[in-house]
Amino acid sequence: NNFIGNVAAGGRNAGYWFETLGAVVGPSADLPKNEGVIPMYLSFGNYQFKDNVAHSNRDGVRTYFPGWKPSELSVIEGMVAYKNAQTGIFIHGTANVIFKNALMADNWNCATHALHNSAPNFIEDSKCVGLSQDVLHRFGPMCRDGIMYTYNEPPHAQLVLRNITFEGWAEMYCDALALYTVEPDRDPYYAHATLHATDLFFDHDASKPDIPCSLVEETGTQDFFFEDVDGTQGSPTGAPGFLVQDNEDMKAFLPNCIPVTRPGSCAVFCENVCLRRAHFSTDITPGVDLTLVITDGTMTHLYRHRHPFTNNFEPVLPAGTYDAHFINANGQQVYPGGVALAFNSAPLCPDHIDATSITLADASNTAANLAHIPEAVSGDYQLVYELNIPSNPNYNIAPPLYNKDIHESIRFASFDRIAYYLEIDDEYVWVSMDTFTDDSRKIGVPCLSLECGDGVTRTVIQQIVNNVNVVSNVESLNGLGYTGNVEFWPFNYGPANGISIPGASTTDYDFGDAPAADGVYGSMQVHVHGNGPHTGTVFAFNRFNDGAVADLGIGNKPTGQPDWALSSNANTYGVRKLQVYVTGVPEGPTPFTPAPTVQPTPVPTNLPTPAPTNPLTPAPTNPPVPVTTPAPTNPPTPVPTNPPVPVTTPVPTNSPMAVSPTTGGPAPLAVPGIADSEGYELVYELGIPTNPNYGSSGPLYSTDTHLAVSTFNRVAYYLDLGSTHVWVSMDAFTDDSQKIGVPCLSLECGDGVTPTVIQQIVNNVNVVSNVAGLSGSGYTGNVEFWPFNYGPANGISIPGASTTDYDFGDAPAADGVYGSMQVHVHGNGPHTGTVFAFNRFNDGAVADLGIGNKPTGQPDWALSSNANTYGVRKLQVYVTGVPEGPTPFTPAPTVQPTPVPTNLPTPAPTNPLTPAPTNP
Repeated sequence: NNFIGNVAAGGRNAGYWFETLGAVVGPSADLPKNEGVIPMYLSFGNYQFKDNVAHSNRDGVRTYFPGWKPSELSVIEGMVAYKNAQTGIFIHGTANVIFKNALMADNWNCATHALHNSAPNFIEDSKCVGLSQDVLHRFGPMCRDGIMYTYNEPPHAQLVLRNITFEGWAEMYCDALALYTVEPDRDPYYAHATLHATDLFFDHDASKPDIPCSLVEETGTQDFFFEDVDGTQGSPTGAPGFLVQDNEDMKAFLPNCIPVTRPGSCAVFCENVCLRRAHFSTDITPGVDLTLVITDGTMTHLYRHRHPFTNNFEPVLPAGTYDAHFINANGQQVYPGGVALAFNSAPLCPDHIDATSITLADASNTAANLAHIPEAVSGDYQLVYELNIPSNPNYNIAPPLYNKDIHESIRFASFDRIAYYLEIDDEYVWVSMDTFTDDSRKIGVPCLSLECGDGVTRTVIQQIVNNVNVVSNVESLNGLGYTGNVEFWPFNYGPANGISIPGASTTDYDFGDAPAADGVYGSMQVHVHGNGPHTGTVFAFNRFNDGAVADLGIGNKPTGQPDWALSSNANTYGVRKLQVYVTGVPEGPTPFTPAPTVQPTPVPTNLPTPAPTNPLTPAPTNPPVPVTTPAPTNPPTPVPTNPPVPVTTPVPTNSPMAVSPTTGGPAPLAVPGIADSEGYELVYELGIPTNPNYGSSGPLYSTDTHLAVSTFNRVAYYLDLGSTHVWVSMDAFTDDSQKIGVPCLSLECGDGVTPTVIQQIVNNVNVVSNVAGLSGSGYTGNVEFWPFNYGPANGISIPGASTTDYDFGDAPAADGVYGSMQVHVHGNGPHTGTVFAFNRFNDGAVADLGIGNKPTGQPDWALSSNANTYGVRKLQVYVTGVPEGPTPFTPAPTVQPTPVPTNLPTPAPTNPLTPAPTNP
């Protein structure tokens, strides 16, 4: 379709909204022409979105996560966005989109480049008007920001501005270009100011880009820098260069920078240099004192870790060649086992550092080993990925931090062979084979995060491969022309011989297994089984999604599971280097013909060792090596067979009365039979899975109207577990409808910027339930919503709460994946404790679900793992009390959490699988 010359006005949200999906849905899904179509990657092609107008909406035009990522640059031409309450152009979860000849005027800000963008987006030949003369005359000067760009974005996802005119800023008190400081400590790897701009024109010098001291103080950040390609944004002489934060780390290799003289500036201008940020990520335990030493041959500078809880380093360096190494607190040189070296997106200046500019001292012998491998030294193979494997990889949420990653540059090319090189301490192996895919995104680690693979579905490859060549210093492996097979997947797996590999076992984890449809264990294995001296595993890298110690091995494991499952041995190696190569890119358009795929045989249901559903027990029922079981020894208390005695539904005396907008009388009941639900609007409805895995993607709500909800003054939850149910309503504890649903770890939950953590007192709590003793009105209560692990310390001093049991007063950790969505009451009513609890929703394990206090074990249902005992698991979220006028939102008072003491007998767990006290 073409969209040309339309006007969108008066919308509660966006005038125009782009939110594409990973598959065609609805009636069109069955059309033959839509088979295999992924809307998210479709470009405009010959169609146009041109000369459209949006005014008086919340946003003019919005692209929203999961976003729109056309495979070819797509142009939105001539967009006019004015007098929108927030943003003229809002870009989120998007890539390869150009806004050209746009006019943005009298919006709260002209444009916002928000989070989760996966490649550059562009605004070109456009105008940003802060205050038109009309608005200035009617309302006077005010603070509005121009084009906002985020601080926490991946290095390759910058905003690019070309030929932008800024007008109407002479009377403004804010910046024409503003850094959108979204929780700088959310993810140290993504802490990059990502903006490229050329040909910017301002009607007021004070509006030009700067690094104000107020911003530095607000964020605590020490490494802001801004490229001025044409020398118009701050250069005293008009020469190109960089605006740089004024501190020693930033100026270490920049001796001739000029101070910026604007009042309140913390910047210097460095002419005729080309800067780029390098990112060193280590697997050294946080808290261990580590320093990065960089030298260019004439100068040496020491960099401290950029975040107190990680050993990550982010030096900003000019063009040159550098040597780098690490030292400990005693000044001794050390070699972290896993170091990933990455870079933020390349600046527009051509002479910048890259992977060839920095030589990092490590203990590996990669170059010497590859010199003995004929295929490797032939010059035909191209390195696509290089990874220093962490000892405890957690690729459930974020992808591997590859030292080298050029897969995008060959994504649309073809190749005919793939090779893997693995080096672990003194052992190494090279294995090459005919290609098993034509997608360069699927030859790396097949992790659970959707940032691995094609970004739509997880990579699962179980396939025969031909012409396999193996070169190793483990001599029994060597051979040419093997027949082999690959087992790549992010899930759990079982020992069933899924594609009937000759000689493979159906009881041991070896060279012929079968993936499950879920779980987090993960397998990246190459095997051989014919035409050579060796049979079995060539190399294995397992368990890379849950932060546990990974399995690593070359050849068959001598004892235990032959494919190294359950070895948990990665931390025994000092060197753990993985490289991925390809060769054979054809000169002409030769079609790709993969090796034949053998359809997996269904895993029989009566196997003595079925494919596990628990990632911690993928071994057979009688494993040779004992496995510690972190679950409680006492089994969960079964759900009573006799349902609780129904309780008469009380009519609360302090519930706000809603009025029907159509009749003027009482509004209908949201939940039949519950008087307190009168006038409430359904925002979310969720059929809770037994094994939710919201670490990488949000819940699949059957109803989700949160974007249509503006203000509200009460929130309610209804949980139906079949024989029991509960309704609980309360004064609003947030004004953001994005934060009242499941507070999962995926950034698709909450505000899309930071995980939701709410630990707060709530007032006027009304409870209606058929569980005896819960119902009452006017309670004082508290909510405990977070995606992380947590401990039993009474974080905000709830009266009567324990500091040793997991109950109605706990304390969240700063990390982990367990998760808590709990509502409690503790005053002004007959019940004290949990009203309902939904826990453990991020890692694919069986969740905890309960209404009221759990009779035995942990009162808040922690460690129950009982969601699979309920046939009905429905959660609904409601709001009411939308004010008629612009009454400001006043949330219930927030109690500041008391720091969790370090000497607790039962500390907050760091392992999501053992959040119970040590002596429950």
